[in-house]
Amino acid sequence: MSERIIVRDLSEIEPLRSRVTAAAERTARALAEFPIAGLNGIEILRRMKFTEMARHPIAEERSLNAPR
Repeated sequence: MSERIIVRDLSEIEPLRSRVTAAAERTARALAEFPIAGLNGIEILRRMKFTEMARHPIAEERSLNAPR
């Protein structure tokens, strides 16, 4: 399901930009802490897909990479 955001005024952009930036920073921190030592590439990708580590920047209750 795609979500549509309608911006009616320039003042609505900065709060959205801040949320997207904050979500990207949280995801980058989670990736930096992700344990990969000794794992092969397929196992790393599997864990990234099935380990909840990222959230949708606008619909924060929604995980981006864990199965729904």
